Amino acid sequence: GVKDDLIYMSSLLPYVFVFEGKTYEMKYSDNKLQLSIPGLDNCIEVDENKFYGIWDDIRKHSVFSASDVSETKKLVYAMLHSAGYLSKIKLFNQKTNSMEAGYQINAGLGRVLAFKEV
Repeated sequence: GVKDDLIYMSSLLPYVFVFEGKTYEMKYSDNKLQLSIPGLDNCIEVDENKFYGIWDDIRKHSVFSASDVSETKKLVYAMLHSAGYLSKIKLFNQKTNSMEAGYQINAGLGRVLAFKEV
């Protein structure tokens, strides 16, 4: 479902979102998630298997920290947050006695199912 939504969202024009003050574009094509800054040649590509791995980790944990992960994962998290799949939260880290950035999944938020009595 997420892949289909991302393909739909970026089918006509790239999906635009902001991460760390920079504007990025997302396009899902050729079985890859393509993330880039408009006007620059470099593009971060996340193949379908890696994207499924990231999404699977998100679904397994539901609430997770965004520190101590790769920049690519942070970028994917920011895109999913912008698309409405994740909410930003703060988590308490007992090791450092401080709050750190994190996300939680918006499981079903905004999706409405109609039930009909038979």
